[in-house]
Amino acid sequence: TKVLYAMSQDSPESAAAVWKRRLGILQNAHSKRLRDAELIPLDEEEEFSAWPSTGTTLMLRAMGHIFPVTDRRHVVVTPALILLGQTLGQTPIRSGEDVMKGIFLAALMIDYTREAKRVPPEAFSFLSGVLNIFSENMEEACQKSPLPTFASAVKIPELRVFRESIIEFFDENEEHDGAFQLSLERKKMRSSSAPSAILISTLRLIKKSSTYYAGALNSSE
Repeated sequence: TKVLYAMSQDSPESAAAVWKRRLGILQNAHSKRLRDAELIPLDEEEEFSAWPSTGTTLMLRAMGHIFPVTDRRHVVVTPALILLGQTLGQTPIRSGEDVMKGIFLAALMIDYTREAKRVPPEAFSFLSGVLNIFSENMEEACQKSPLPTFASAVKIPELRVFRESIIEFFDENEEHDGAFQLSLERKKMRSSSAPSAILISTLRLIKKSSTYYAGALNSSE
């Protein structure tokens, strides 16, 4: 990241042009995955995800350390925020791994906007949808979600048992150190502690965000 930042300072206009072009490629790729998701049934044996890859997620994370996220408008950051918002609001959830990727992107969007004291509605709507998965009546809760992202969540067997999976995990494991850290490693994303990590991480992110924006509101009064 330090090297990329230094290079962007040497030639800011060229760096912005390169990153903007890359974001355009990511936007087109995401649009194609959304079209593919409409054609691939949920019960398809071959795993499919319309969510960005780990590499794309890490690239978007690095971008926030290269370009100023506090500018009201920026030639790179603004399109990136639009892409994040579209991804969180439109990409269908088809597995627990998709939920984890969404939480990472929601955290990224909040991190991009908190210093500028802007509220990202797509990020908080997504986190609200994650909590709906753990509701006692998941089907009714997901139907109330404002995002199409969770429209098919009730049809995913893995997600329907998330609530029970947490109860079983705590009953069977007395020590939970490190179990509640989200990871983009596939092995950890598929572990028995994944549902617990999803819930705890979502609650932590909401709590931390409330602190950010409470401070912003107090300073503006």
